[in-house]
Amino acid sequence: MKGLFYALAIIISIVAIFFNLKVKEAIEGEQKRFGETEVQQKNVYDTLVETEGVLEDTQKSLAEALSLKADTEAKIESAQSKEKSLNRSLAKVQVEIDRYDSKLDEVQELINKVKQSVPGDVTIESLPDHIRQLAEEKKSKSKQLEEKIIVSEKLTKTVASNRSEITRLNTSLSDSRARVSRNASEASITSVSNIWGFVVISGIGTKNNIEGSAPLLVTRNGKMIGKLRISAIEANQVVADIVQESLAPGVTLYPGDTVILEDPVVN
Repeated sequence: MKGLFYALAIIISIVAIFFNLKVKEAIEGEQKRFGETEVQQKNVYDTLVETEGVLEDTQKSLAEALSLKADTEAKIESAQSKEKSLNRSLAKVQVEIDRYDSKLDEVQELINKVKQSVPGDVTIESLPDHIRQLAEEKKSKSKQLEEKIIVSEKLTKTVASNRSEITRLNTSLSDSRARVSRNASEASITSVSNIWGFVVISGIGTKNNIEGSAPLLVTRNGKMIGKLRISAIEANQVVADIVQESLAPGVTLYPGDTVILEDPVVN
């Protein structure tokens, strides 16, 4: 019994030792795993801290990126606005270019016409000198034209004055002709006494309402050749003195010369 007890005790001891070994191995294994877990936790923590730092940096970068995006969008919007403005300006410039092109075409056409109109020895290079020469000639001709205009104006005034005088004379002549035409008291000299300086006129007298003071005119072929002054008057006959100073040198009155009143008879 005692031997069995010892045997059991030994078995129990061996089992206990084996169990202790297993427990120790298990504990050591757990400790190792714990250590590894702790290292992993530490690594995870370090990774977490590092990740938080990266996250913080990322958030800062994101904020900067958002700010940069906002600035970029503002710049893009400004650029788009400028582009629209530039497009409008470009359209205006294009219109101006088209207008200038049209002007250039007109200028070229004018140059071609100038080339055709200028002498053959005149070139584009010498054209300014030719134009200056033409300008001088134009200036000289303009001066001559001004002088001619002044002369023409003077002549025009003279002609106008002459016309006015002619009109006045024509009016006066018309009045005279009208006065003569209205003078129905017309007769002829029937006899002349050049020695005593008187004439006898038949066909006019008091029946024509002629007064003794009425001046008479002597005409021949429609031209006045002298004047008479009544000295005696009857119904149908008049005796009149010759106004010698009214006769032109060498002029003598003859029978048949016509006698009219110098002033028409007013009825």
